[in-house]
Amino acid sequence: MKKALLKKIPVVEAGIKDKQYMELCRQNYLMKVQKATVAHKRTLILNLYDAENIIKEQYQPFCRIFFSNRDFITYFIKENRWSIKTLDILETEKGKFISQIAIRTYKEKRSIQQFFHCTDDAVDSIQLIQIEQQKRKAEKSLKRKKRRIKDIESLFCSVKPVTGRFEKWLEYEVLKESQYIFYQYSGRKR
Repeated sequence: MKKALLKKIPVVEAGIKDKQYMELCRQNYLMKVQKATVAHKRTLILNLYDAENIIKEQYQPFCRIFFSNRDFITYFIKENRWSIKTLDILETEKGKFISQIAIRTYKEKRSIQQFFHCTDDAVDSIQLIQIEQQKRKAEKSLKRKKRRIKDIESLFCSVKPVTGRFEKWLEYEVLKESQYIFYQYSGRKR
């Protein structure tokens, strides 16, 4: 995902209706949903607002989560930093339950479900987001692990396998008296 292009997407601000809704529902956060096309890819943008800020009529989100087909990234607006933190990690950082996120309209909930190809209306949108984040994070981790293993295997392909003759020499000549090698360790340089 190209961060420069993601930053250029206009931020959706909360409004007076959102303030009234947050006063009634008593949730910690509000989520507003946007859709955009970034670099020819469908992108879902989740704007997270702190309820206390909305009640104080500060309508800017504190973070934005961008989802594309196989990736997600979180942008913290005030700190101007990017992260791949999931919603449950945000919970420990902010100190409030992240499960208490309000999504005001059915249309926004439906947008989330359509983006993740979920047809079951009984599935909670916040849980769906968390599941998708965990799944994508696990996929990335697996790709990194495979790449590391591939690099290690390519290094070791030039190493010749141990022959039976070498094993016999090691066992009968080097480790003749004992299966242990004792040595004097000298920690200082001479």
